[in-house]
Amino acid sequence: MGLIDKITKQSTAKKDETDAKKAPQVSDTPESTQKKSGGSAASKARAYDVLIHPCVTEKTTMQESMGQYTFVVDLMANKVEIKKAIQTLYGVTPSRVHVLHYDGKSRRSGRFTGRGASYKKAVVFMPKGVTIDIHEGV
Repeated sequence: MGLIDKITKQSTAKKDETDAKKAPQVSDTPESTQKKSGGSAASKARAYDVLIHPCVTEKTTMQESMGQYTFVVDLMANKVEIKKAIQTLYGVTPSRVHVLHYDGKSRRSGRFTGRGASYKKAVVFMPKGVTIDIHEGV
């Protein structure tokens, strides 16, 4: 019996040593000040989901000189999400955002009627003197 007790004591001692090695290190800085990694990739992916593409027309190109940029956005996106997406992708905080919802146009081919896709458009207003380059790579 003494031999079995000796073996079990050694195995429990080894387990305690490995548990001590696996224990997480406790830092003396609070969790709120620590940076969490991995959040930027997810937020960037969501920003690309919110902003589908810039709307490039004659009118919107002229508005860019006044600090107004137009984007086609996700149908479920709201003003706060659009503002955060602009902030994430371009590093600039817009002063305000206007959102316009367009219903799809009715189409007809003979006796059959159909409907085009609905979309949502956002006009983003930048502060004075701030510009972004939405034509990059075009």
